[in-house]
Amino acid sequence: MADSTPSLPAGSPAALIQGFIKLPASRQAVLLVALAACIASVIGIVLWARTPDYSLLYGSLEERDAAQVVAALEKAAIPYRLDAATGALRVPSTAVHEARLKLAAEGLPKGSGSGLEMLSQDPGFGVSRFMENARYQHAVEGELARTIGAMDGVQQVRVHLAIPERSVFVRDRDKPTASVMLQLYRGRSVDDGQVAAIVHLVSSSVPDLAASRVTVVDQAGALLTRPAGQAGLNQSGEHYDYARRLEQDYVRRIEDLLAAVVGPGGVRAKVSAEVDFEVTERTREEYQPDRAVLRSSQEESTESAAAGTASGGVPGTLSNQPPQGGSLAPEAAPVPAVAGAATPAASGAAAGGATATPAASASTPKERSSRSVRNFEIDRTISHSKLAGGGVKRLTVAVVVDDRLASAADGKQTREPRSKEELDRYTALVRDAVGFNAERGDSINVINAAFMPGEPTPAASGTPVWEQSWLWQAARLLLGAGALAAVLLGVLRPMLRSVRQAGAAVIAQTGPATTPALAQTGELSPAPQRLAAPAGPPPLPDLHEQDPQRVMQVMRNWMAADA
Repeated sequence: MADSTPSLPAGSPAALIQGFIKLPASRQAVLLVALAACIASVIGIVLWARTPDYSLLYGSLEERDAAQVVAALEKAAIPYRLDAATGALRVPSTAVHEARLKLAAEGLPKGSGSGLEMLSQDPGFGVSRFMENARYQHAVEGELARTIGAMDGVQQVRVHLAIPERSVFVRDRDKPTASVMLQLYRGRSVDDGQVAAIVHLVSSSVPDLAASRVTVVDQAGALLTRPAGQAGLNQSGEHYDYARRLEQDYVRRIEDLLAAVVGPGGVRAKVSAEVDFEVTERTREEYQPDRAVLRSSQEESTESAAAGTASGGVPGTLSNQPPQGGSLAPEAAPVPAVAGAATPAASGAAAGGATATPAASASTPKERSSRSVRNFEIDRTISHSKLAGGGVKRLTVAVVVDDRLASAADGKQTREPRSKEELDRYTALVRDAVGFNAERGDSINVINAAFMPGEPTPAASGTPVWEQSWLWQAARLLLGAGALAAVLLGVLRPMLRSVRQAGAAVIAQTGPATTPALAQTGELSPAPQRLAAPAGPPPLPDLHEQDPQRVMQVMRNWMAADA
């Protein structure tokens, strides 16, 4: 009985090597190139799938800041990508917060502007006063730029100050001026309030700088501050804004009040306010004669004798003249005769027969005069009032109320118009809410109408799924796995199959391989024994079309073995 030696399997490495050796040179080169391309594709797909997703860390960094930030990231072993065109710096999404914390701990990025910290640097020896003033002005500009840059929507700021040098020999000194250039983020804009805040911020930071001498422009060259000649237009804009805010306040009052009664969304109100912006100054003076008050009183009284008075007058020659008639004795005043009474002359004659002297007359009359002066103050009131503008001259209010929702017997909701009593109550509420005044011509109109059903408001949702980072990472892994499977199954597997088939054909043609182990030990191998004929023809590949001579040689070997 003859023993049979088992042949090598068709899928063994030896079969692959034999098949590759028997291939033509051109096909071997193509196979090697394809195999290298497949291996490179597999490695590239694996690396691409494992590459982390990069997110923006800082954008538009200056060269100095970019160099410092990159050095800090390299020191912290954080991978990064720097765009040379835009200066954007990107790091892996999982390391964004860690990178920002580490950079903030080191005070990076410092920014393009230099503030007051530059004054702490060594200025060097022999620095002139002009350079010191220039450095200080540059530091103030940097501080202002940092402060303005912290506002919402502002990307970069540049501030230029023109401060004239002070001199004691110049009487009329020029006033300082300032210019501010804003670079806003794309799609952002600044309103008038922000511009006014920037203007007042700069003017308050520089001595003797008026707000009217500050100019603000944007990156497109548009002038954001109003010129000095447009003060009237600016005032008109302020009046318009005030009127609109007043109307919105009235609308809010009405809707808040009626929404609690008719339900949210069941009332619409519009208010038109006519505002008086005229400024009036008034001075008023009132008198009240019935309320007289004694202010001052002066009384004067004099008394003098009628006869025997000394000469008076202006001192001098005229005052020393004798009285008229050359008589020193004044004439006696006539005494009225009384029946049964004697006259003074008769009494004197009867008593002594002589005339009485003037000194002896005791009943000589005297002059008396009195004067009284009284000053009365009439009650007077002077009032000066200045009436500021902004008063409401007239209000026109229009209110629309939705129908009432009622439930029917079958459970369905129906709309019913509101009654006149309800509308009257709503009108009274609106009057009290806006301060209705019939004297100034206010008008209020409240009507009932059915509102058109609006589209339902979509519920606020979070971040969409397609914008989340984990989805893109999972999609990248799936695409990498699919591409790897396509390369392995669609390219590499057919190549190995063709080589294996060629190797199997070569092994089938050459027969079983002998083991050289006995030759190395020095023992003689036993005589070759006849192989038993195979039970049936082994399956051969389609070699009769590729190499008919090999097929014929295999058939001869089988026939010789049978003999």
